[in-house]
Parts: sequence; structure tokens; C-alpha cells
Amino acid sequence: MILTALWAENQYVGVSCGKLDQSCEVLSRRNHLLYLDTKDDSYELIPAPSQMKPYSIAIFFSGLERALASSKYNMRVDEVCPTCLGKGTIKSSILFTDTLEHKIDYIVNNLGQKRFKLYVNPYVEAFLTKGLISQYLKWQMTYGFGVKIYPSQELGFLQYKFIDPKGNEIDMTEEIETHN
Repeated sequence: MILTALWAENQYVGVSCGKLDQSCEVLSRRNHLLYLDTKDDSYELIPAPSQMKPYSIAIFFSGLERALASSKYNMRVDEVCPTCLGKGTIKSSILFTDTLEHKIDYIVNNLGQKRFKLYVNPYVEAFLTKGLISQYLKWQMTYGFGVKIYPSQELGFLQYKFIDPKGNEIDMTEEIETHN
């Protein structure tokens, strides 16, 4: 039934969706949590623990209808992920500051670029600049005060851009760096 519903949405309706919604609809049971692995279609129904707080789920119909097949919904399925560059894997977010420092070191010591801007997600910028002895201050003490950090709403959580003084992006993608 799940695969039939998936086929109908993909082929008949024209929506490039996965099978999560259909699987949840078919496999869920009252007072159970659903553990679902969509890679191999395995699942497990886990009885809700007695110490679990009561919860309610309400579904409302707003009266607004949308046509996913003709919307931008399908576009997101075909785009390349900017974080993993289409590989399907990313480095651990715990190592993100280490990755940034490695790239700053590369720009300063290998490319000889002493002045540049680093654009990051606003949450990351707040993390890097917080505190009296912030990560940002440590980088400035190590690599010079030409390193500047700016928040950018355009960037995802683990995305970043290095910009030289002329406004050109310094290309630091994994492919470029690992092939040098």
C-alpha cells in the first residue's frame, strides 16, 4: 500500500516526494511510537512509555488548497545540497569551527590573503563572537585582525563564504581544496 501511494504521488500527481508520509499513515498505531528506517523499509512499533506525558494531535483543514505538483515543492528535491554538495553526507557540526579555522589558516598561510571577510549564518556568527575571549578573537590573535566575521541570512547553518577585499568569493569548497 505504501509503495502504491508513493507511485501515485510521484507518477500520477507528479509530486517528487518520499515515502515518509505514506509509511506513517499505514504503519502508525495508537499509543505507540513508530521507529522507521526508510532506507530498508524496516520499522518497529514501540509502546509509549507509561511515564510519557499525555499528548494530543489535532489536524485541521484550513480550507486553503495547494497544488504541490505545480509548486516549487518539486524544485527542492532536484537541487544539490549546498552543505554536502550533493554527496549526502556532511562533516559533524561539532567540528565546524575546526573546519573554519583550517580554511582560515589555508587562506592566510597558503594563499597569502591577510584581509578577508567570513560570512556565516547569524547563529554561527553569534556563537563565534560571544564571550570576552571568543573564538573570533582567538582567530584574530592567531591570523591577524584582517579576518572579519559577518552574519548572513542567506547561508544555511553550516554554510560559509570567504570574500576577498575586492568583493570576490574565495572558493573553498571541499573539491577545490582536496584537489590542490
